[in-house]
Amino acid sequence: MVKKIMVVLLLLFLRLSAADAWQQETDGFGGLHWGMPVSQVKSSYDTKFIRYGKHNVEQYRVTVPHASGELGLYGPCTTVCTFRNNELMMIGILLFRSPDTVDRSFDEAVTVLTERCGVPETFRDEVIWPGKTSFLGLTKRPAMVEITLMGTRYLKACRKPAEMKNEYK
Repeated sequence: MVKKIMVVLLLLFLRLSAADAWQQETDGFGGLHWGMPVSQVKSSYDTKFIRYGKHNVEQYRVTVPHASGELGLYGPCTTVCTFRNNELMMIGILLFRSPDTVDRSFDEAVTVLTERCGVPETFRDEVIWPGKTSFLGLTKRPAMVEITLMGTRYLKACRKPAEMKNEYK
């Protein structure tokens, strides 16, 4: 899931490296900011280790207790935070839904994010807002809608898409 978004974002970055920032562009979510070390996140949030990956990559489930309207979200949010070399580089916001409401939730999220961030780029089944500081992606899954944010400085450092497919093997 996260790997697919990274590949799409990398491809878009290569194509749109001079893109304008999206409206209300952010440098993270819910008090989480690009470059934060794992220890700082652990000291401020309910955090649970998920897994290690290759190339100094780690993932944690992080609960943001009080989203305050960022990206149209309010209240507690479950996220998957990806760190590379002990720096926060990507945040996946997981919006769990029943399978019969995923399509409607996805469409609503596209509407809200378009109002806040401008007209998105569409690449295959992904909706993406490229920016100067962050890339924002929206994906529909069988039982959730996922909003993915990634710091562009980390996107620039990503390896070739073929290498990224094996990140967690």
